[in-house]
Amino acid sequence: MPNSSSCTAVLPYDSISQVPSDLSGLTRPPLLAEVDLIALAWKNPYETKNKMDAMLRRRVDREYFLLGAQAHTSDGLGIRWIINNATLDMSRLKNFTTPLLLDLYNGNEQNLPNDVTYTVKDNELVDIVLQNTVALNGVCEIHPFHMHGHKFWVHSYGAGMYDKSISDSISVVHLVLRDSLILYASEYAYFTPNRTTSNYLKACGWTKLRMIADNPGLWIFHCHIGAHALMGMNILIKEDTNKLEMHSLPQH
Repeated sequence: MPNSSSCTAVLPYDSISQVPSDLSGLTRPPLLAEVDLIALAWKNPYETKNKMDAMLRRRVDREYFLLGAQAHTSDGLGIRWIINNATLDMSRLKNFTTPLLLDLYNGNEQNLPNDVTYTVKDNELVDIVLQNTVALNGVCEIHPFHMHGHKFWVHSYGAGMYDKSISDSISVVHLVLRDSLILYASEYAYFTPNRTTSNYLKACGWTKLRMIADNPGLWIFHCHIGAHALMGMNILIKEDTNKLEMHSLPQH
């Protein structure tokens, strides 16, 4: 049974068969050609009809830049996904005896993992930039991100490294209020000829969202690929927790 800081697994075998000495007769399944997903957009895209759901276009109050990357654990036995050089994996949560939100309500921030916590204030207009980079194996992964507690607009996206000088440029035509987005790989993706481990940490695409901080609490924002989330690709958004109220539920 392999055991490391990265994973623990048990592999049962019902029976043991001999591996064929000649594997030349085995064929690999055909791989589909990589497709530019942007070209598959609807002919008549859905648009936000409610004027109250239209994205605000004024200067934002706050912008966070989240640099996603992959790194080895300190013991060299595992791999983690990190955001701004910090990771929020299960090993950091397993010793908690009370929910973090309840701790904050009671004025206790001792357990709060500050290196993965980003603070916003009441009714701020906030931009969050997700920056993709090449992983340890030379591949730029795709990451579907999901935000709890809020909806947001995908404001813009692009290839390579995010350029703050174009931060006000909106590249998304149909702005729809949503709670998830895709951080695409603009280059070094699977099945491309330029994949090599020497490209590790090279910028390979970004996406920017815009949200209104209108829901006090402690909210997780995470990659929705289960393995990536378990490997630490999560942050916490701390928002006006002093405005939280506790209501006791009836016992019957």
